[in-house]
Amino acid sequence: MKLALFFTRGVSLKNWLESGLFDREKLIYEKHLADGTLTQVFWFTYGSHDADVAEKLYSENRLDRRIVVWPMPRIFSLPKLGSWVYSLLAPWIYRNKISEVDVLKTNQLDGCWAAVISKWLFSKPLVLRCGYVQSKLETTLKRVSNSRLILMMRAEKWAYQIADAAIVASYHNERYVRETYGISSSHLCVIPNYLDVDRFTPLQGTDISVDNRRLLFVGRLSHEKNLINLAWAAHRAGIGLDLVGNGPQFEELKSLAVSSGMDVRLLGSVSNNELPSVIARYRYFALPSLFEGMPKTLLEAMACGLVCIGTDVDGINEIVVDGINGYLAKSTDADSICEAIIRATSNHSEEMSRAARETVLGRYTLSACAELERDLLLSIWHQNSDQVQAGNTKL
Repeated sequence: MKLALFFTRGVSLKNWLESGLFDREKLIYEKHLADGTLTQVFWFTYGSHDADVAEKLYSENRLDRRIVVWPMPRIFSLPKLGSWVYSLLAPWIYRNKISEVDVLKTNQLDGCWAAVISKWLFSKPLVLRCGYVQSKLETTLKRVSNSRLILMMRAEKWAYQIADAAIVASYHNERYVRETYGISSSHLCVIPNYLDVDRFTPLQGTDISVDNRRLLFVGRLSHEKNLINLAWAAHRAGIGLDLVGNGPQFEELKSLAVSSGMDVRLLGSVSNNELPSVIARYRYFALPSLFEGMPKTLLEAMACGLVCIGTDVDGINEIVVDGINGYLAKSTDADSICEAIIRATSNHSEEMSRAARETVLGRYTLSACAELERDLLLSIWHQNSDQVQAGNTKL
């Protein structure tokens, strides 16, 4: 079976590399190829130089050559407008390649129309994937106007109705799509985010020092992560805070740390290759978000055996059970987060660390998620083949 993956609009292979996502995102496709589920994968990206990037990755043995990268032609390398135009024309530009594949898949909802058009043109089954549902996020954070939110929801409903199946990363998103858009549960498949548990693992050895005096956060430094309240909470709890990542709140957090005398260190971005060793050197991890889809960094910290503190919100409370495999703050305010930090640092036990890792091993491994996706891909492929055969028989 051959699969075509349509990248999120505007996202290139180069973006994946620079953001540290490449080594993580490629895993499931190389797993499918290794298992024989897929024989070839086409990546349709938005980088005009992605063919050159791919060749370098092939030569370094960092990318399976059965994953073929088809870049956006350079003529579309225009600010803002180019990716929109290309997303509409890609099915015709690459029609010969798309007609070869058996199943179409999107990486996110933004730009999914390229895959939808391809489904119509070539009668191929389509799997619509989204790591989070944008309208649910925007409804929670109230960042966009009502008119824009309405348009967003209409586009989402249209995409979910047209797709042969849809992958969501969490049960709260599955429930939202089902109840908001009237999509049947049989049409939706919950496949959570996965990680390589052989890389994200507790450090071994008696000479290794784990820092139990500081709290770690990894992720985008932005409003929805609720980092201002986390900084105040850590300060009140008397524990240092290390922030790994970049984002629009970098300067604000830096200024706050200086003006208040908080023990907050902004460490910048870390590549996905380096991340396991960074995470595993801490004892405590915090994710104080206002909203999450299916947080990968939380899973990575749990896989490394860290004691994790989160807020009791969608996406986090689906993973963390308070007092069992981590701690949940009752609210997203600084006082509630501080109370959860104090509970975590006062009651830490090795059993908590083991329970955190066992949670990941039970459901969030690459093998487990690949198996779920394999069953879905094979199911819609066979259904489409049967429909085509039935149509030919009638003719």
